[in-house]
Amino acid sequence: MDDQVKQAQFLAELGFLEDVIRKLGYRTHLKEPGPDLPYPMLSVNLEPAKASGQVALTYYPVPEGDAGDLKYLQYYAIVPGTEGAAEFERAAGILPFLNARLVLGHFGISEAPPLLYFRYVQALPDTKLATSEDIADILVMIGAALDLFAGILVEYLQGKLDLGQARAAIQSKLQGK
Repeated sequence: MDDQVKQAQFLAELGFLEDVIRKLGYRTHLKEPGPDLPYPMLSVNLEPAKASGQVALTYYPVPEGDAGDLKYLQYYAIVPGTEGAAEFERAAGILPFLNARLVLGHFGISEAPPLLYFRYVQALPDTKLATSEDIADILVMIGAALDLFAGILVEYLQGKLDLGQARAAIQSKLQGK
């Protein structure tokens, strides 16, 4: 399938998802590809959850034939409060510890510009549209991960917590304290 046809398919499916996600109570904005955006993207405001910020949904492009009968829906959220942080190299000390304890998704750092993000990729059958059941729990999970850990990560990046304190804070959150 050529790239333009695939882009049109992804845009149409994200438009369908926009309706599904709005019915779940989230505010959304569908963005078409352009000079600064190579793929269509659905931006979802996480306000119904406690989390601040937004998660971007895009279909992750996979070369023809490599995906089998699957398509990959990527959820990508920049961790609020980390834009412009200068101490991203510190994250190498805490991210493996945190990511090893997450059930789904992971925190990471983008290269340019450096941003702390949360990412999850969901495999879906290529022949089926995603439903509210497919995505509702994932949006809640992403909001929960940001609620639980964003503050700790920001404080660690800013040097307000040392590695031991950050690990203890993560353990405490995981234990419901």
